[in-house]
Amino acid sequence: MSSFLFYGKDVKYMVRTIKTKEHIRDIKVLDKASIVSGHLRQASFKTREQIQESTEKEPPNQYAVNQISIQSKQMANILVSKGKQSISQSLISKRTKTLDKEKIETLLREKTRSIRQKQKIWKPESKIKTVESINPLPSVFSSHKAQLLYRQRKLAKEAKKKSQQGIAASKKTIQYGKKGITKGADLLKKGADLIHQLFVTLTSVAGSAAVVIVLVCALIGGIFLSGTSVQVSGISLSAEVLQYTPMIQKYCAQYEIPEFVNAVQAIMMQESGGKGNDPMQCSECPYNEKYPNTPNGITDPEYSVEIGIKYFAECLKQAKCTDPFDTETLSLAFQGYNYGNGYIGWAISNFGGYTQANALMFSQQMQAKLGTTGYGDPKYVPHVMRYYSYGLMNVGDAPNFNNEQAWGNNNPYSRQGLYGQCTWFAWGRFYEIYGWGPSWTANGWDWVNMLVTYNSDQFRLSAIPDVGAVFSGIGHNHVGIVIAYDGTNITVQEGNLDGRTNTFEEAKTDWQTKVYTLQSLNAAYGGVVFAVKK
Repeated sequence: MSSFLFYGKDVKYMVRTIKTKEHIRDIKVLDKASIVSGHLRQASFKTREQIQESTEKEPPNQYAVNQISIQSKQMANILVSKGKQSISQSLISKRTKTLDKEKIETLLREKTRSIRQKQKIWKPESKIKTVESINPLPSVFSSHKAQLLYRQRKLAKEAKKKSQQGIAASKKTIQYGKKGITKGADLLKKGADLIHQLFVTLTSVAGSAAVVIVLVCALIGGIFLSGTSVQVSGISLSAEVLQYTPMIQKYCAQYEIPEFVNAVQAIMMQESGGKGNDPMQCSECPYNEKYPNTPNGITDPEYSVEIGIKYFAECLKQAKCTDPFDTETLSLAFQGYNYGNGYIGWAISNFGGYTQANALMFSQQMQAKLGTTGYGDPKYVPHVMRYYSYGLMNVGDAPNFNNEQAWGNNNPYSRQGLYGQCTWFAWGRFYEIYGWGPSWTANGWDWVNMLVTYNSDQFRLSAIPDVGAVFSGIGHNHVGIVIAYDGTNITVQEGNLDGRTNTFEEAKTDWQTKVYTLQSLNAAYGGVVFAVKK
């Protein structure tokens, strides 16, 4: 500390010294000699005198052997050391590659997931097996493009599914076509045999002139009798049978054979014509546990209908009949209803199914076994088939508004109070014709598309009508039922003539049966499409 005088005052101050840092750097020189000497193998050099001294101590041969042994051991040690080092490096390398691979895969997954989340594109996660299998993501991948691609794939899958269904339907159609061709050939053969017999008879009786007259008459009769009208069944059902329709539909649904309502009607028509207290003639059926098992033992018509349908459902099951158009198995079930279902197993095991010949044989065997003069009706199948309409029940009849299954609360449009609407009428008539109703509801112009979509196993889309087809307007919200078609004229039944919702009593008269041509029907509703039965 120092001091000095400042205006007569002694001022003290401190002297601060500035310290400086000295940096001493040594310049390193690369000593190549020391580095090289560190890598040199330790070696000893022997003089000539030292070698001579060593050879004097041991013979040359022994010396040579010893030297070779020493060198071999040294070489072996070197190889072992290098082998261990190589194995260690290999393990380290594999572990490093595995870790690097897992790290790469993890990064790629995270990157892919991040891109998907940003673009909001749904795409299933896929396990990355190898780095080579990863395709580089496009630099620009729009969400709109991805959505279009996804929709295209979805539509492709739906188209494939539809095509498979179409192939299955085509196979079924071909199957029925083959059956029809076979039956047609049989009929032609029988017709030819009949003509041949007629020819022989007439020739022997009246000469060739009578043959010519008969053939001309047959030709003329064929022309006049082969009209264009379509008949669904050969003989109409009686009014007594028709009044049981709601009850038949009820129990057919209960025993899971709703599509066989018309088959039950044909059985009832053959058994009783709908008359009496046992219209199904099933008093002797084993399912009758309430009344005597004797002819006409049942005295309650509804109980007769229930027991008859229950037994017929069992016959269908044993005959393996699931399709009302499969007349081969259906015939087996019909004959089993008449003979008892023991006939069904007998016919299958011995003949593979029903024939009229084996039906007669079974009757004769049972007569001999029971000692009776008759057993059942060997011609029961052709007798029942006179009344069978092949799945279309009373298609040409007027609506039966007493049928609660068709027009009551079972009808979804009735539950909504839409009496008189064309959709209400179409659903009710559809139920009366087919014995079941669609499980969905729709506007009139959507009915055909809904029917071929949700019931594609039974209906197909068509521009040409057929009996029992449903039609929808294209330019007009309307639906109706085709009850006849002769190739030119289309007879339809349709409701909602006044264009409004009615009461049930009003709706009973708010419908019509009308004949159109295809051209006039299209003009009336701005084009039409049909859902026809497969």
